[in-house]
Amino acid sequence: MRPIASRVLLSGSILCAWALSAPTAHGLDLQRIELTDDRATTATVAFYANLMKLADGCSFAFGQQGATHMGVGWTASAPYDRSDIQSVTGHHPAVDGQNFAWAVKVDTLPGSDNPKPGYPGEPLYVYRLNANAGIAEEVTAAVGRGQMVTFHFNMGNPDAESTGDGSDNDTKNPHPERGSLVKRCLPAGYGDNATDGDLHPVLKSMLDSFALLMAGDGAQNQGVGGAPILLRFWHEWNFGIEGDPEKGKWWGASSCSGPEFIDLWRFTADYLCKTKGLHNLLFVWAPSLNVAGSQGDAQAAEACYFSRYPGDDYVDVLAGDAYHQGIADPRYDNLRECLPFVIRNSQTRNKVPALAETGHKTGLQKSARPEFWVSQWLRPLFHDVGMDVTRLAYVASWTNRGGGDPANPSFFTTYPKPGEDAWFETEFIEFCKDPSVDLMDTLPDMYACSQYVFPAGVDADVSTSPPDDQSGSSTELRVGGTGGAVWESYLRFTVSDIPAGKTVVGSWLRIHTKTGDGKVTARAVADTMWSQEGIAGNNRPAMGATLRTLDVRAGRQEDFLLSGYVTRNGTFCVGLQGQADAAQAFHSRESANPPQLIVVAVDSPSANHRPLFASSAIRKTDAAVNQPYRGTLADAASDADPGATLTFEKLWGPPWLTISPDGAMSGTPSVGEAGANSFTARVRDQFDDFDVARIEIVVAP
Repeated sequence: MRPIASRVLLSGSILCAWALSAPTAHGLDLQRIELTDDRATTATVAFYANLMKLADGCSFAFGQQGATHMGVGWTASAPYDRSDIQSVTGHHPAVDGQNFAWAVKVDTLPGSDNPKPGYPGEPLYVYRLNANAGIAEEVTAAVGRGQMVTFHFNMGNPDAESTGDGSDNDTKNPHPERGSLVKRCLPAGYGDNATDGDLHPVLKSMLDSFALLMAGDGAQNQGVGGAPILLRFWHEWNFGIEGDPEKGKWWGASSCSGPEFIDLWRFTADYLCKTKGLHNLLFVWAPSLNVAGSQGDAQAAEACYFSRYPGDDYVDVLAGDAYHQGIADPRYDNLRECLPFVIRNSQTRNKVPALAETGHKTGLQKSARPEFWVSQWLRPLFHDVGMDVTRLAYVASWTNRGGGDPANPSFFTTYPKPGEDAWFETEFIEFCKDPSVDLMDTLPDMYACSQYVFPAGVDADVSTSPPDDQSGSSTELRVGGTGGAVWESYLRFTVSDIPAGKTVVGSWLRIHTKTGDGKVTARAVADTMWSQEGIAGNNRPAMGATLRTLDVRAGRQEDFLLSGYVTRNGTFCVGLQGQADAAQAFHSRESANPPQLIVVAVDSPSANHRPLFASSAIRKTDAAVNQPYRGTLADAASDADPGATLTFEKLWGPPWLTISPDGAMSGTPSVGEAGANSFTARVRDQFDDFDVARIEIVVAP
């Protein structure tokens, strides 16, 4: 992969606008991004756009849960720059996964100190952030290196009276008469909750602690500096979907209803973004693909995956968790069956696809064979699902452990064993060197973007009563109604100097409210020829499509989403309308806080064309047992770029066939290879962009 650009981290809570179509080669549209949080920061916007570009390329970012938090024989300490993957390969993983449970401690308060709503005298869990855990420092260090950071929630059973182990897998509900544990966590207004559930304070304390970790408090807790975070909460909810109450999570399918789970998801997202003001989060949907894939067929698997989906407005990344012990394990078939529909839905819904957890089911320490990541994961998936593997933006394995007992490690990637024959290192290094895998040495800059700020060239407000009133030079822009008059405002911006090679991925109108509260709508205005001194109520341009409606507040900066509007250099006009029974005034361009148009762009997707096979399945001439076979793939692949240098290789299939770099195929099949033979081949260009295809050869007896 080629670098995207030099990094520009932009902070501040800024609305991200998404405009006309700029689809990448495989269907993702950089100018049609819709995030859960419509006030996402520019850094988060750019990060997501670059994730989309990564998903469109020929490689995925690879990483590990707890990569810099723990490993075999060690636990994290400043300066937080160690990982097992880095120790073996020389490069840090591209993805650093964090578990929020590592950052909190749980106190049990007696009911007399902190009674449950309506149930005094019962004990209550309270989550508190442990500032000494070093998680914020780990995240800051990871982002400083350019790594992507994910968090998952493993919130334990919220009822302190549970007789289970108190973990996220503890589904025991001591008070079912009050509803499910999920219902008991929800506030008033969700479902049929007339009042807050008795466990709502527990959930809030967990979310408040997470918000404190993200934002900091300016004192003991430093926060993460607004770094974009991939947040995977309430994951693997479909464990226990078979109805066994002893299986799954306390928020899982066997422990709450579908509507209750959707309410839990939506409340969590709204609370973190709208109530706590976190605008650096991307929300990751991650059911178990092993459970989904075991439902009978691909259609049933997809139905399971989306059965409790909270809606596209509440999900940014379509992902999943999937483990297996090798291609002979039926759980491999779960992954093979689910990946295509995850990729397909990510394209139709314009969302980033990922594989949030994967690897050997029980850890490589329990594997009877040293090979896994190449021979039992990557190459079989290329054979079975083709290029869908590379449509994943990122892939993460589970955690390496054994900090306190290195003699009995648990590991899912690899780790160094000085002085010993580390038989499992060789294949993992081969995996990391594959052109489809990005560690930090080949990962593009995921935080890079360019910001452009344009002042309003012309602005004015007009009144419909009297209709000929003009006030173009005023320091205010009025909207809404007062005393029988209705005011509207108009602004014009000239966007220029966005260079070729940049794609606009976000734009918004920034304006400061002077007086008044209420709903204000920004609308498109096609007519750009009006003048500041000549516009009036009786000649004002018509307002077009609604771009954004916000609840504005006096004295506050407002950022209006300009959806599908500003995508390029040119002149753009925006109209503002208020409510007939409320009046607001904004600062005009003649004031100390003039309106601005903010535009964010990223480097456009690479102009390089990847080479392509003529088909995803290619039938070559038949072979015969014990007879030398000759053929070529050079006639089955092409590249639209003049002068491209193509190289071929065999990824998978019976050992009798060899594929040379020039595409020549040769070999002599034995009696045991008689019948249909299936291979996977890759063709790549000098930039490591590539395509794969299944090659079919029938061997006659």
